[in-house]
Amino acid sequence: MYGTGLGTLFWGSALVGWSVKTIVVRYGGPGTYQRVRPFFVGMIFGELGSRLVWGFLSLLGATGGDYDWW
Repeated sequence: MYGTGLGTLFWGSALVGWSVKTIVVRYGGPGTYQRVRPFFVGMIFGELGSRLVWGFLSLLGATGGDYDWW
């Protein structure tokens, strides 16, 4: 089976991130990669922040839908 249950949730995002990084480095070079890296780090933190907010709101009972962890 799987080592963790979360592995199946992350492989798609990792594949997209790797693909975008490969395209940026191939066509833009390392300098372009250095310039766009803060944007993608911000996207990651924005996603994490929104998940934390919705998770906290679900603990209060004000869910935005049927979000189920498992």
